[in-house]
Amino acid sequence: MRYIAKGIGPYEITKRPAPATSKTGRRAWSTLSKQSIYRMFFDEQCGLCGYSEISLEGKFKVSDRELDLGSHFEHIEPIRLAPNKTFVHSNIILNAIGHNKELQLRKEDVFGGKAKLDWYNHATFISPTQPDCERFFYYSTSGFIHPKHSLSNPDKLRAETTISKLNLNSPYLVRLRSEWLKQLEDVILTLQDKEGIRQLAEIELGLTNGQLRPFYSAQKQMLGV
Repeated sequence: MRYIAKGIGPYEITKRPAPATSKTGRRAWSTLSKQSIYRMFFDEQCGLCGYSEISLEGKFKVSDRELDLGSHFEHIEPIRLAPNKTFVHSNIILNAIGHNKELQLRKEDVFGGKAKLDWYNHATFISPTQPDCERFFYYSTSGFIHPKHSLSNPDKLRAETTISKLNLNSPYLVRLRSEWLKQLEDVILTLQDKEGIRQLAEIELGLTNGQLRPFYSAQKQMLGV
């Protein structure tokens, strides 16, 4: 999970009053022109899904089998539970899987906000807007994400809960993650020195036209950065 640094937010949402109920919150959110704020959130996340870190617009496709799933705006704390945060910039991220796009996936493959739905627990959920979110997770080349071994028991529970609620080990994500990381591993094995790995890290972890490659956090771990 990659940290998303949130700024003040676009005027289109910051000017809005805080709804008092989930009903008024959902209604107010539905009237907002999402197209007018999409690009700011996309750039803020460097083109990656806030939860899964796949490429939102398919600039870096892992394989030909990767689906065009689109995207949606995700409220970390759902409107149902926190209507007063409907227009709070730090509570909103771009997430993979657009409206009805989950129908392209098997039920067990649905991930991110479409898996989490209206669930939220501040004590057990790790958010990508949390500066230290990266420290909780470990990635294997088999494509799975795990709680990091060094975590305390309470933090391990938080990581396990987050992985489960977001279904970050959905078969679809595991396959994509595995393919991408194994390609990276093959390149690393051809390199003979630290300088080569450093140069590779600059390429793989750097921005290309403002966008990052998918599975940034997992690549960062593999490259020892």
